[in-house]
Amino acid sequence: MTSLVDLGSGVGKFCIHLSLLSNHSIDILGLEDREELVDVSESLKKHWDVSKVQFRKENFLKQFPEGHSHYYCFNPLYETMKGSHSIDLQKQKSANQFLKDLQTLKQNLLLLKPKTKLITFHGFGGNSLSGFRIVLKEEIAGGEYLIWERE
Repeated sequence: MTSLVDLGSGVGKFCIHLSLLSNHSIDILGLEDREELVDVSESLKKHWDVSKVQFRKENFLKQFPEGHSHYYCFNPLYETMKGSHSIDLQKQKSANQFLKDLQTLKQNLLLLKPKTKLITFHGFGGNSLSGFRIVLKEEIAGGEYLIWERE
């Protein structure tokens, strides 16, 4: 693994933890479109002294970051779902919006180079991903962990 992008990085926990576990050997980029969460990420980055982690306020559906070896999704479209489980009151929520965003994400993922890995925990929003094969599947406490490889 040479580089990883966390699509919807929230407060940056995954990015920071991965950097520490890898002894800062991986270039890590966390993308989050909520300014207040990026601010928390930057604060945690300083606290843990993880210089190879970068955070950007960016909507990965509109500006997809190409050219990385690995991508990570922890259910990144969750905030567009309707219902009491919603985590972002600012975003438009509907089944149509969720499906539209899911289609955009899938189209962006199809642009990735062969052998690129997509790591998902609690999914990416869909059940199947054409153009990818599953290379690892594990049920772990709290959800399903998958590694997909672009064919």
